[in-house]
Amino acid sequence: MKRKIILFFLILMPVAVFSQDMNSLNFINALGDRDRATFGDAVRFFAISRAGRSAGFRADLAVLKKDGIAEGMDYKEDLPLKRGTLAIMISGYMPLEDSLLFTLFGGKRYATRACIAQGVMNYDVSEGDYISGEELIEIMANLTEKTGDK
Repeated sequence: MKRKIILFFLILMPVAVFSQDMNSLNFINALGDRDRATFGDAVRFFAISRAGRSAGFRADLAVLKKDGIAEGMDYKEDLPLKRGTLAIMISGYMPLEDSLLFTLFGGKRYATRACIAQGVMNYDVSEGDYISGEELIEIMANLTEKTGDK
């Protein structure tokens, strides 16, 4: 009987792992079709990048705050995402050392400029621009490439 139970769990474990990956893929696929990404989308994307899965908005946000990625950010999940907010999150995920102004003053404007200098964001943008789902995917892909994460 023990063998059957162990065999059952060994068979189901890959199914559970695969279904989690499918949830992440479905999220990214749906995000690519949206005109505007939200703060919740960015939180979920960072959670997937760090842990390989999302545990829900509140849990993911708590972890990101603890890790310094979303420190001081108490935005609502459905708030449209602006480039400056994402740049601040990126600065908590990856050091933005190339920007003296960001190092001295911080802020969304200088974080955005530092992300541009690092090659994470396009050069023809402003910190107040809203981000589409496709742009969020592209920025996160650039970030992953720069940091070497999978």
